[in-house]
Amino acid sequence: MMRVVRSIAMSLGVFLAIAGPVWAGGVAPETKTPASAELSRLSEDLIYSVDRTPERTFDTSRAVDVITGDSIRRANPANLADLLEEQAGIIIASSSSGGIPSIRGLANKQVMILVDGAKVNNATSGNTAREYLSLIDINQIDRVEVVRGVVSVLGTESLGGVINIITNKGAGAGDRGIGGSIGARYASADSSISVPLQFSGQTQKVRYDAGFTLGNFGNLHAPSAGEQNFSSYKARSGYLNGQFLLSPERTLSFGYQNVQQTDVQQPGPAGAFNNAGFRRSMQLGNLAYQDLTDRGWHDSVRVTGYWNRQWQVDNVHVLSAAALPIVFKDGDILAGLNLEIGSFVGNHHLIYGIDTSTDSVESSQFNTISSVHKRGNVMDGARYETLGAYVQDRFDASKWLTVIGGVRYGRFRTTGKEIADLGPINIDGSKADVTGALNLIAHITPRLNLIANAFRGFRAPNVDDTSHYNFVQVPGGIAFQVPSPNAEPEHVVSYEAGLKYEDGHLGGQVFYYRNRLTNLLTLAPGTFNGLPFRDTNGDGIRQKNEYSILQNQNAGSASIHGYELDGHYALGNGIRFWGNYSDGVGTDVRANKPLSAQPPGLGNLGVRWTSHQTHSPWLELAWRYYGTQESPGLADLKSVDLRNGKLPGFSVLHIRGGAAVTDRFSFTAGLENLGNKQYREVGSIVFAPSRQLVLGTQFRF
Repeated sequence: MMRVVRSIAMSLGVFLAIAGPVWAGGVAPETKTPASAELSRLSEDLIYSVDRTPERTFDTSRAVDVITGDSIRRANPANLADLLEEQAGIIIASSSSGGIPSIRGLANKQVMILVDGAKVNNATSGNTAREYLSLIDINQIDRVEVVRGVVSVLGTESLGGVINIITNKGAGAGDRGIGGSIGARYASADSSISVPLQFSGQTQKVRYDAGFTLGNFGNLHAPSAGEQNFSSYKARSGYLNGQFLLSPERTLSFGYQNVQQTDVQQPGPAGAFNNAGFRRSMQLGNLAYQDLTDRGWHDSVRVTGYWNRQWQVDNVHVLSAAALPIVFKDGDILAGLNLEIGSFVGNHHLIYGIDTSTDSVESSQFNTISSVHKRGNVMDGARYETLGAYVQDRFDASKWLTVIGGVRYGRFRTTGKEIADLGPINIDGSKADVTGALNLIAHITPRLNLIANAFRGFRAPNVDDTSHYNFVQVPGGIAFQVPSPNAEPEHVVSYEAGLKYEDGHLGGQVFYYRNRLTNLLTLAPGTFNGLPFRDTNGDGIRQKNEYSILQNQNAGSASIHGYELDGHYALGNGIRFWGNYSDGVGTDVRANKPLSAQPPGLGNLGVRWTSHQTHSPWLELAWRYYGTQESPGLADLKSVDLRNGKLPGFSVLHIRGGAAVTDRFSFTAGLENLGNKQYREVGSIVFAPSRQLVLGTQFRF
């Protein structure tokens, strides 16, 4: 309790020092005109990521959620990982500076992350996943669209789900001129403070949103564990997004963001590694032209180009070795282009297009003591090229039935050659496959839809899958991973059945899914130059210091099935209830045992009161439940909180509120983890924050 009192005193001092008018979390709340407020209300339940056209979530055939800008402001999260934790069917493996999402038991490279449709995942996405969620400035977000399950036709090759971040493009309808805001977010568990400055405006032809953010995050404090060393970092970011309104039918959209994280400290697995003071960055730009002119043979044309440059520099200390530390430098430049055409033929809505992308990889390591440069985690100079063509048709087969069907052809090519210390490596190869989807929506009543979906999806091996070459941490010690140039695509066949209901006050969705995954790439005993060990002296005889060889092989097969419930109810008088629950069972078919990373049952409940009085005060309670993780493979994590090989479950309660003090000045406040529970989700390397105070305010000018 004393910690909370000290936190309150510290936060008041911080906020007074910033002269009061500062903002919470990331996205600055807007004082809307009546027209823009109505537009926001009508569009908050619309989603674009399913069928490339704005539609109500009720009308889609998929299990989807839309996180609106208002929801982001109320949650006041430090980053996207914090925001997604309270969404249906998503768990976050937390680190010091972000987290990695898992959807329906699949994570890392099997979950696609997009910004305005541009790919954030790149060809080096691997089992040691990039923390993409922390490399997206939350201040620029207008909404987040989440599609759970296989997305195989419209260009993502995702097996687990898609998270599409839609950025602000400037002032709302009816607004003119230039405005902005300055703000801050303070959290007591890590004594963090972030300060964003934001500008937006609109003329007759141009609208834009720009800003930059500075953040300083200290070591995270957790119940019982105390201060968690190696969990601090600094962040800075800038962005510019907007649109040129060329005509009522033609729009040119643009976006650019640059996020830098420095002095990042992060403990490695099982205490074997420490990453101290490393850096990561992402620059992401996109340019999209859209023409909605009806020309007979088409009703819409959209061309999107994007560029994504990522870097990560790790200062790795191997605790058991003397001739270290080593500095790893891994970079990737991804460029992509998509052409998509939509047309209406009778009651058919056709979407067809082609997309392509190219990754160029840079990777190296440097021993700071011996001053020796070596190969990095993946092949330096490797390239990864994709080409896809697709078509989808949506039509009403009758008054009671809507059918959506599509097919996609994809070709993937990796190129790269090198001479490694153990011999030559060649990853040249080309893979191709076909995916498809069939979705049926039965309109039982205007308020009730029944849904049946079937998908065939695949994910082709990328540069990390085929060329990874370095030491890896395994249960019981360290092994050496060698390239897998012959790796084949992973496949999934998925079936879903769902129900959606919406009457204006009560709404929700229930989905049951069953996935069969085959050809999964898993690390298994392999060989290099015909030997099952790392033959460093070339004598063909294994010595004590010569490690076992591991290799990505298409040896995995799994079955995952589960269900998801998500609903809300508006009681009236400004009171709204919401909740979600998901659970699933995963089985390693070949080993005939549970999947080690399958999430437990998890859910969220909340109630919010919103007043429509002058200062628009609001208050909400949010309760989160996470079940015991019973998979035996968790013992490999060697986490200090494992009990009898199980990760304990938890429940946690947050209380949040806020108000607009004046037309320009507003604030939010939250007391999180009221019970001061110690907990973490599976795969996390840090405990969640202790009981903490999170404060924020905003001043608009």
